Amino acid sequence: MIVNRKMSKTEIESRICQLVTQYNRWTYDIPLPDGIWTAGNEGIPHTRLKRVMQVLCDVLDKPLSACRILDLGCLDGIFSIECGMHGADVTGIEIL
Repeated sequence: MIVNRKMSKTEIESRICQLVTQYNRWTYDIPLPDGIWTAGNEGIPHTRLKRVMQVLCDVLDKPLSACRILDLGCLDGIFSIECGMHGADVTGIEIL
């Protein structure tokens, strides 16, 4: 059973630490809600992310919040997370 609820900043930071311990550092420094970054805000511009999101919004005939997205080969999920933060229903799949 999946329950959708907003995690607190402390819960998110704790979960990031658990994931780093289990799987190693993140490939990308992904911005999350509440000013949290997966790698501590390394200050690297997300030009590619912004461009992909712009193209996605340009070609869709509806808002992201009305979309279901399957992200195959999502790596750390930088695009999945961004789409989810815009309200999309996202599933990201990566082979470990």
